Amino acid sequence: MHVFKIGSPQDGIKSKPEASASNYGEEKSPKEEVMTKCTEVCKGGVGKSCAKIVLLDILHVQKQNSRMRTYAIIDEQSNSSLVRGDILDYFGIEAESRQYSLSSCSGKVMMSGRRASGFVVQSLDGQNLELPTLIECDMIPNNRNEIPTCDVAANYQHLAPIVQFIPPLDAEAKIFLLIGRDLMQAHHVLDQKIGKPYQPYAQRLKLGWIIVGESCLDGAHIPKDANVLKTYIHFNGKSSVLEPCSSKFHVSDCEQDKHLFKTTKDDDKPS
Repeated sequence: MHVFKIGSPQDGIKSKPEASASNYGEEKSPKEEVMTKCTEVCKGGVGKSCAKIVLLDILHVQKQNSRMRTYAIIDEQSNSSLVRGDILDYFGIEAESRQYSLSSCSGKVMMSGRRASGFVVQSLDGQNLELPTLIECDMIPNNRNEIPTCDVAANYQHLAPIVQFIPPLDAEAKIFLLIGRDLMQAHHVLDQKIGKPYQPYAQRLKLGWIIVGESCLDGAHIPKDANVLKTYIHFNGKSSVLEPCSSKFHVSDCEQDKHLFKTTKDDDKPS
Protein backbone atom coordinates (compact mmCIF):
# COMPACT_ATOMS: atom_id res chain seq x y z
CA MET A 1 0.00 0.00 0.00
CA HIS A 2 2.85 2.39 0.80
CA VAL A 3 6.29 2.98 -0.62
CA PHE A 4 9.13 2.62 1.89
CA LYS A 5 12.68 3.73 1.35
CA ILE A 6 15.27 1.37 2.81
CA GLY A 7 18.05 2.85 4.92
CA SER A 8 21.65 1.76 4.78
CA PRO A 9 22.51 -1.78 5.99
CA GLN A 10 24.46 -0.24 8.85
CA ASP A 11 21.52 1.55 10.41
CA GLY A 12 18.83 -1.00 9.42
CA ILE A 13 16.16 1.76 9.54
CA LYS A 14 13.28 2.42 7.16
CA SER A 15 12.38 6.02 6.47
CA LYS A 16 8.85 7.37 6.60
CA PRO A 17 6.53 6.77 3.60
CA GLU A 18 7.04 9.33 0.87
CA ALA A 19 5.98 9.87 -2.68
CA SER A 20 8.05 8.36 -5.47
CA ALA A 21 7.89 7.67 -9.16
CA SER A 22 6.02 4.40 -8.59
CA ASN A 23 3.03 6.34 -7.25
CA TYR A 24 2.44 7.63 -10.75
CA GLY A 25 2.57 4.37 -12.69
CA GLU A 26 6.26 4.40 -13.59
CA GLU A 27 8.59 1.43 -13.26
CA LYS A 28 9.36 0.29 -9.69
CA SER A 29 12.82 0.86 -8.31
CA PRO A 30 15.03 -2.09 -7.19
CA LYS A 31 14.64 -1.04 -3.54
CA GLU A 32 10.88 -1.58 -3.70
CA GLU A 33 11.50 -5.00 -5.26
CA VAL A 34 13.54 -5.96 -2.18
CA MET A 35 10.49 -5.26 -0.03
CA THR A 36 8.48 -7.63 -2.23
CA LYS A 37 11.09 -10.36 -1.89
CA CYS A 38 11.16 -9.91 1.87
CA THR A 39 7.40 -10.42 1.96
CA GLU A 40 7.77 -13.61 -0.09
CA VAL A 41 10.42 -15.03 2.21
CA CYS A 42 8.81 -14.04 5.51
CA LYS A 43 5.27 -14.83 4.27
CA GLY A 44 3.91 -11.70 5.89
CA GLY A 45 4.86 -12.91 9.37
CA VAL A 46 7.37 -11.72 11.92
CA GLY A 47 10.31 -13.08 9.97
CA LYS A 48 11.87 -16.42 9.23
CA SER A 49 14.90 -17.50 11.24
CA CYS A 50 16.46 -20.64 9.77
CA ALA A 51 18.02 -23.37 11.88
CA LYS A 52 20.01 -26.54 11.23
CA ILE A 53 17.10 -28.60 9.95
CA VAL A 54 17.48 -30.95 6.99
CA LEU A 55 15.02 -33.05 4.98
CA LEU A 56 15.94 -36.74 4.73
CA ASP A 57 14.63 -40.32 4.68
CA ILE A 58 14.86 -42.68 7.65
CA LEU A 59 15.07 -46.45 7.17
CA HIS A 60 15.55 -49.55 9.31
CA VAL A 61 18.05 -52.27 8.45
CA GLN A 62 15.49 -55.02 9.07
CA LYS A 63 12.73 -53.30 7.08
CA GLN A 64 14.48 -51.90 4.04
CA ASN A 65 11.28 -51.77 2.00
CA SER A 66 9.88 -49.14 4.35
CA ARG A 67 11.06 -45.59 4.67
CA MET A 68 9.72 -42.32 6.06
CA ARG A 69 10.56 -38.82 4.90
CA THR A 70 11.13 -36.50 7.84
CA TYR A 71 12.91 -33.36 8.93
CA ALA A 72 15.83 -33.77 11.33
CA ILE A 73 17.28 -31.15 13.67
CA ILE A 74 21.09 -31.22 13.70
CA ASP A 75 21.71 -30.17 17.31
CA GLU A 76 25.25 -30.10 18.70
CA GLN A 77 23.83 -28.95 22.06
CA SER A 78 22.24 -32.37 22.66
CA ASN A 79 24.32 -35.31 23.86
CA SER A 80 21.87 -37.95 22.57
CA SER A 81 19.77 -38.46 19.47
CA LEU A 82 16.02 -38.40 19.99
CA VAL A 83 13.09 -39.65 17.94
CA ARG A 84 9.37 -39.10 18.18
CA GLY A 85 7.20 -42.14 18.82
CA ASP A 86 5.54 -41.70 15.41
CA ILE A 87 8.64 -43.10 13.68
CA LEU A 88 8.91 -46.07 16.04
CA ASP A 89 5.23 -46.86 15.53
CA TYR A 90 5.60 -46.55 11.74
CA PHE A 91 8.37 -49.16 11.71
CA GLY A 92 6.62 -51.34 14.32
CA ILE A 93 9.36 -51.06 16.93
CA GLU A 94 8.37 -52.91 20.09
CA ALA A 95 10.56 -52.25 23.09
CA GLU A 96 10.12 -51.76 26.79
CA SER A 97 9.98 -48.15 27.95
CA ARG A 98 12.87 -47.06 30.13
CA GLN A 99 13.07 -44.03 32.35
CA TYR A 100 15.59 -41.28 31.71
CA SER A 101 16.27 -37.72 32.80
CA LEU A 102 15.81 -34.97 30.21
CA SER A 103 17.55 -31.67 30.95
CA SER A 104 16.74 -28.61 28.86
CA CYS A 105 16.88 -24.83 29.31
CA SER A 106 13.48 -25.12 30.99
CA GLY A 107 14.75 -27.51 33.68
CA LYS A 108 14.99 -31.23 34.32
CA VAL A 109 12.10 -33.64 33.91
CA MET A 110 11.75 -37.40 34.24
CA MET A 111 10.73 -39.10 31.00
CA SER A 112 10.18 -42.64 29.81
CA GLY A 113 10.46 -43.98 26.30
CA ARG A 114 11.52 -46.79 24.05
CA ARG A 115 15.06 -47.19 22.76
CA ALA A 116 15.69 -48.43 19.26
CA SER A 117 18.76 -49.21 17.15
CA GLY A 118 19.27 -50.26 13.55
CA PHE A 119 18.04 -47.02 11.98
CA VAL A 120 19.74 -45.37 9.02
CA VAL A 121 19.21 -41.88 7.62
CA GLN A 122 19.63 -41.17 3.92
CA SER A 123 20.11 -37.69 2.49
CA LEU A 124 18.24 -36.59 -0.63
CA ASP A 125 21.40 -37.20 -2.70
CA GLY A 126 21.80 -40.78 -1.38
CA GLN A 127 24.34 -40.36 1.44
CA ASN A 128 23.74 -42.86 4.29
CA LEU A 129 24.60 -42.53 7.97
CA GLU A 130 23.92 -45.16 10.63
CA LEU A 131 22.11 -43.65 13.59
CA PRO A 132 23.10 -44.46 17.18
CA THR A 133 20.56 -45.85 19.61
CA LEU A 134 17.56 -43.53 19.47
CA ILE A 135 15.60 -42.51 22.55
CA GLU A 136 11.88 -41.91 22.21
CA CYS A 137 10.93 -38.34 23.07
CA ASP A 138 7.83 -36.45 22.00
CA MET A 139 9.24 -33.09 23.17
CA ILE A 140 11.29 -32.49 20.01
CA PRO A 141 10.55 -28.88 18.92
CA ASN A 142 8.27 -28.74 15.88
CA ASN A 143 8.88 -25.14 14.76
CA ARG A 144 8.41 -25.45 11.02
CA ASN A 145 9.09 -21.73 10.57
CA GLU A 146 12.79 -22.50 11.19
CA ILE A 147 13.06 -24.94 8.25
CA PRO A 148 15.38 -23.48 5.56
CA THR A 149 13.96 -23.49 2.03
CA CYS A 150 15.16 -22.73 -1.48
CA ASP A 151 13.17 -19.46 -1.42
CA VAL A 152 15.53 -18.09 1.22
CA ALA A 153 18.64 -19.04 -0.76
CA ALA A 154 17.24 -17.58 -3.99
CA ASN A 155 17.04 -14.10 -2.47
CA TYR A 156 20.68 -13.86 -1.39
CA GLN A 157 23.52 -13.52 -3.88
CA HIS A 158 25.99 -15.57 -1.84
CA LEU A 159 23.43 -18.40 -1.41
CA ALA A 160 22.18 -18.46 -5.01
CA PRO A 161 24.62 -21.24 -6.08
CA ILE A 162 23.04 -23.71 -3.62
CA VAL A 163 19.36 -23.09 -4.47
CA GLN A 164 19.14 -26.40 -6.32
CA PHE A 165 20.42 -28.31 -3.28
CA ILE A 166 17.83 -27.01 -0.79
CA PRO A 167 14.34 -28.46 -1.33
CA PRO A 168 11.12 -26.47 -1.04
CA LEU A 169 9.09 -26.91 2.12
CA ASP A 170 7.62 -30.43 2.32
CA ALA A 171 4.10 -30.09 3.72
CA GLU A 172 3.88 -33.81 4.51
CA ALA A 173 7.19 -34.24 6.36
CA LYS A 174 7.26 -33.53 10.10
CA ILE A 175 10.16 -32.76 12.45
CA PHE A 176 10.39 -36.21 14.04
CA LEU A 177 14.16 -36.59 14.58
CA LEU A 178 16.89 -34.80 16.53
CA ILE A 179 20.50 -35.82 15.85
CA GLY A 180 22.84 -35.02 18.72
CA ARG A 181 26.58 -35.26 19.35
CA ASP A 182 26.47 -39.06 19.51
CA LEU A 183 26.62 -38.98 15.68
CA MET A 184 29.49 -36.59 15.05
CA GLN A 185 29.60 -37.32 11.31
CA ALA A 186 26.30 -35.51 10.90
CA HIS A 187 27.88 -32.31 12.25
CA HIS A 188 30.97 -32.23 9.99
CA VAL A 189 31.03 -29.10 7.82
CA LEU A 190 32.18 -29.96 4.29
CA ASP A 191 31.62 -26.54 2.72
CA GLN A 192 30.07 -23.20 3.59
CA LYS A 193 28.76 -19.98 2.03
CA ILE A 194 29.18 -16.79 4.05
CA GLY A 195 27.86 -13.36 3.11
CA LYS A 196 27.88 -10.10 5.01
CA PRO A 197 27.95 -10.14 8.82
CA TYR A 198 24.20 -9.60 9.18
CA GLN A 199 23.19 -12.13 6.51
CA PRO A 200 22.38 -15.85 6.96
CA TYR A 201 25.06 -18.37 6.06
CA ALA A 202 24.90 -21.88 4.64
CA GLN A 203 26.79 -25.07 5.45
CA ARG A 204 27.03 -28.35 3.58
CA LEU A 205 26.77 -31.26 5.98
CA LYS A 206 26.89 -34.93 5.07
CA LEU A 207 23.09 -34.98 5.15
CA GLY A 208 22.65 -31.91 2.96
CA TRP A 209 22.85 -28.12 2.84
CA ILE A 210 21.40 -26.07 5.69
CA ILE A 211 20.88 -22.32 6.18
CA VAL A 212 21.33 -20.62 9.55
CA GLY A 213 20.25 -17.15 10.54
CA GLU A 214 17.63 -14.44 10.17
CA SER A 215 16.43 -14.51 6.57
CA CYS A 216 14.59 -11.17 6.46
CA LEU A 217 16.01 -9.00 3.68
CA ASP A 218 15.23 -5.82 5.57
CA GLY A 219 17.22 -6.56 8.72
CA ALA A 220 16.18 -8.33 11.90
CA HIS A 221 12.53 -8.27 12.90
CA ILE A 222 12.14 -6.51 16.23
CA PRO A 223 9.26 -7.46 18.58
CA LYS A 224 6.51 -4.85 18.78
CA ASP A 225 6.59 -4.86 22.59
CA ALA A 226 9.62 -5.17 24.85
CA ASN A 227 8.66 -6.28 28.36
CA VAL A 228 11.69 -5.88 30.62
CA LEU A 229 9.77 -6.33 33.87
CA LYS A 230 9.38 -10.08 33.44
CA THR A 231 12.50 -12.19 33.91
CA TYR A 232 13.21 -15.86 33.39
CA ILE A 233 15.49 -18.21 35.31
CA HIS A 234 17.68 -20.20 32.94
CA PHE A 235 18.92 -23.75 33.49
CA ASN A 236 22.27 -22.44 34.77
CA GLY A 237 20.48 -20.41 37.47
CA LYS A 238 21.02 -17.00 35.85
CA SER A 239 18.13 -14.59 35.36
CA SER A 240 17.44 -13.03 31.98
CA VAL A 241 14.77 -11.10 30.07
CA LEU A 242 15.12 -13.69 27.29
CA GLU A 243 12.78 -16.66 27.32
CA PRO A 244 14.64 -19.93 27.94
CA CYS A 245 15.34 -22.11 24.93
CA SER A 246 13.55 -25.45 24.89
CA SER A 247 15.67 -26.93 22.08
CA LYS A 248 18.74 -27.81 24.14
CA PHE A 249 18.56 -31.31 25.59
CA HIS A 250 20.78 -33.28 27.92
CA VAL A 251 19.86 -36.92 28.47
CA SER A 252 21.16 -39.10 31.32
CA ASP A 253 20.19 -42.50 32.69
CA CYS A 254 18.80 -42.74 36.19
CA GLU A 255 17.09 -45.25 38.39
CA GLN A 256 13.51 -44.72 39.41
CA ASP A 257 13.13 -42.89 42.76
CA LYS A 258 16.93 -42.74 43.15
CA HIS A 259 16.92 -38.98 43.67
CA LEU A 260 13.49 -38.72 45.27
CA PHE A 261 14.78 -37.97 48.80
CA LYS A 262 18.05 -36.25 47.93
CA THR A 263 19.23 -34.02 50.79
CA THR A 264 20.97 -30.66 50.48
CA LYS A 265 22.65 -28.23 52.85
CA ASP A 266 19.69 -25.85 52.57
CA ASP A 267 16.97 -28.31 53.65
CA ASP A 268 16.53 -26.90 57.18
CA LYS A 269 16.49 -23.22 56.22
CA PRO A 270 13.13 -21.43 56.74
CA SER A 271 11.26 -20.36 53.62
